[in-house]
Amino acid sequence: MKRAILLSCIAGAVLYSHILAAAPRTVAVVNFTNHTGGKGLQYLSNSLPESLSASLAQAKGIQVAERGQIAAIISEIALSQTGLFDEQMVTGAGTLVKADVLILGSYSGNPENIILTVKAVEVATGRVLDGRVVQAPLAELFDVASQAVLSMAAVISGENLGILNVSTTPDGADVYVDGMLAGKSPLVDYKLAVGTHRLKAVKRGFMDADTKLSIEKDARESWTPVLGESRVRNRSEIGLGVSYLRPTYKELDPAPMFTFFLGHTYSKINISGEFAYAVINHNQDIDTPFGMISQERWYRYMGLSVHAAVLPFETSGYVTPYAGVFAGYSSLMDFRTNKSESNNDEKLASQNLWHLGAKLGMTVAPFAKVALFLEGRFYYYPAKVTREVFESQGILGGLKSHETEYSFNHFTIGGGVKYFFQ
Repeated sequence: MKRAILLSCIAGAVLYSHILAAAPRTVAVVNFTNHTGGKGLQYLSNSLPESLSASLAQAKGIQVAERGQIAAIISEIALSQTGLFDEQMVTGAGTLVKADVLILGSYSGNPENIILTVKAVEVATGRVLDGRVVQAPLAELFDVASQAVLSMAAVISGENLGILNVSTTPDGADVYVDGMLAGKSPLVDYKLAVGTHRLKAVKRGFMDADTKLSIEKDARESWTPVLGESRVRNRSEIGLGVSYLRPTYKELDPAPMFTFFLGHTYSKINISGEFAYAVINHNQDIDTPFGMISQERWYRYMGLSVHAAVLPFETSGYVTPYAGVFAGYSSLMDFRTNKSESNNDEKLASQNLWHLGAKLGMTVAPFAKVALFLEGRFYYYPAKVTREVFESQGILGGLKSHETEYSFNHFTIGGGVKYFFQ
């Protein structure tokens, strides 16, 4: 008999706790405090809480106390005048209005820029359950504040919550959740309603980072963005590159091209100067009465060019794409092997050419001091190159030559390393 009574008591206690857990929490929104907002904004002290009460009435798991019924009590405890929300005052006010949670707030500023602070305080403990800081012009304030308190509703009700942790590199960034300031990084164990949320990290001197993150019930999610220094938009660079040069003229062999450059990035535009060097073989096979003779020939290519590139997208911490154009001056010297010369190198001709081009590439790890880059280019030469071609005159004759013209256009693809400095 005693055992049955004991089991009944336990079952009753469990059932009662479930009923209490399932019961909606009563929330009362008291008048907000006007801190240096001026007399012209005094009406917000009452109108904002009225608007937020209507918004909270739409949330699940929350029962909103009618403000008309608590107006006298609010006036009596003078919450709206003092703005001092200590634990004893909150507990007393909550008991008087029979609320589980009080929504307290204060604001300051001017109609062009109002800063509103909203807190949800648990009456039984005086503990701040959640808070938001909203900054908006008067025309947008009611909508933004409504979004803020609705995002707090899940925390107040205790239903369908997940945990968010935000750690930025570097620390100390302002973290915004759905457009509202949630705090500074590292943000630890921040409670959020289940669903998809927009996150943004902002720090002075660094570039913003943003993302969308899905929060599941009772799950922990982390966001660890790397904030690129804003100097990535205003810094100098020096670098070396090597690329594979592929001529469009079939008589020229592919060759490596080496480059040295110095540049500076202004906002989204990069301006640089570059020196390029390559040795391009164009050996000639000559058919003679005594058989085929291979004549070793090569071009010594040197070029100076000015480049302008645009960074069309917001820089990420991993890859920065860019596209650009360039123009410059090239020197093309034609050599062949001649054993009668002291160094076996005989210079046959030299030409100076103007070139234009376009490039497409990306920088890898753009926020590091030393970064890699990958790049493809096309070089266009308005003028044609004159090439001296040799041919045999038979058994009794030597070699005679004639000139041909061809386009020296070519493609390059390659990469290199660059160092950034202020």
